[in-house]
Amino acid sequence: MIIQYWTGFSKRRNSTKQPTGGIEVNVNLKDDTSILSPTFDCIGVPATVNYIYCPDFGRYYYVSDITRAGRDRLLIRCEADPMATYKSSIGAYTGDVEYAASSNIKTILDPRNKPTCEILTKDTNIGTLPTFDTTANCFIVGVADSSGISYYMMDASKCANLLSEMYDKSLNGQLTRDFFDMTNVLISACVMPRWPITGDDTITIGNPQGVHIDLLSGVYRINPTDRMITLLETTTDVYYPSDDLGLGISYLDISPYSTGLLFLPFVGCVDLDLGSMVNQKSLYIKATLDQINGDIVYKIGLDSDTILSTYSGNCAANVPVCGSSYNPIGAATGIMSMLGGVASLATGLASGGAGGVIAGVSAIAGGGSGLFNSLSHHTQINGSMSSYIGSSLGLNIHTTVFTRKPSTTNLTEYKNISGMPYFKTARINTLSGYVKCADASIDIAGYGSEKEAVNGYVNSGFYYE
Repeated sequence: MIIQYWTGFSKRRNSTKQPTGGIEVNVNLKDDTSILSPTFDCIGVPATVNYIYCPDFGRYYYVSDITRAGRDRLLIRCEADPMATYKSSIGAYTGDVEYAASSNIKTILDPRNKPTCEILTKDTNIGTLPTFDTTANCFIVGVADSSGISYYMMDASKCANLLSEMYDKSLNGQLTRDFFDMTNVLISACVMPRWPITGDDTITIGNPQGVHIDLLSGVYRINPTDRMITLLETTTDVYYPSDDLGLGISYLDISPYSTGLLFLPFVGCVDLDLGSMVNQKSLYIKATLDQINGDIVYKIGLDSDTILSTYSGNCAANVPVCGSSYNPIGAATGIMSMLGGVASLATGLASGGAGGVIAGVSAIAGGGSGLFNSLSHHTQINGSMSSYIGSSLGLNIHTTVFTRKPSTTNLTEYKNISGMPYFKTARINTLSGYVKCADASIDIAGYGSEKEAVNGYVNSGFYYE
């Protein structure tokens, strides 16, 4: 019979690689030999032969042993190579493919990799909250007046002047305190670590059309239109350790290999959703401040419309200046009583009647008493790190990405050896290199042991070459 033989041919056991060329020679088949492990009686075949193809059997063989039976006669014992023999059947199979060297999918978690490896970090500075300074004092004071409650912004010296006016011991101040506790005019007060806006407004109580008292001038009144301000709004690229490795968007950029932290002033560190960002690596952040109570809200997203999360904190520390309880309904009642008293006082002065003046002052006193009993300061603060203690940790918004780089297995470097995650249904001959199937059962024309061997290799990982 005719065989083809090769010397120095090399291949892996789990490979479908077939040699080309080959030298044909006539040989004899030893009696009572097996088709799966035949022995060929050859003359003129070199002792270095290591691979054989037998057309009559339709199989490729590894040479397992050679015995010299004479000067030029060799007995070549062989072992069938089912992967090369049934390459066409394997290539025609369509099934579930878990890994393939030809896969370019880099974001699928590969459970074969273990994050017991080098820890890499990368920081990104997003920006600094403007107007904040740990050495600054910006006092926000709420004052009851004829329009309800007005809020004023001032520095520490102005706040001290305001309090001195409240506790003035002069004759007018003493008479005022006898009939109307001026300290109850202060509804709320808080201080923030930022520089106040300067202004030329005046804090006034009473009715400007009649009797009114100027408490302090040269302060900034916070109007409803500028109560909410945007501190920072930006879209910034977040840097990953994989950027330094030159991998571009890599499987290392998502969990469990990478985790991210985002530091927000007055809130603290929060988790950064790297899985949602991996395709663009950019982050949108908007910080908004309520200038009256110091509430800060952060809006985090891929862009201004695609929001991933929101966080809230507070940059103010409440200053106890008056009040003993918190009762919003009673507060409103007290304010209305006081304002009614101011109107009566103005009417009495206009008519010139002393009795009317006394009645008006009494009404104001009643309103002030209502305020005193109903208003106080709400001391609960949102966020995990607020006011000056929060600002002392830093006013920069920044991200930190931690990446666990596998030290033994890198998918990109070893894709030709162990493949990349694929997890799709595919026809084998559309792939190349390393392939691993899930629960494959390929029908071949060979014996049961050959079928078992082929399916074993296909399901444990093989090379389609």
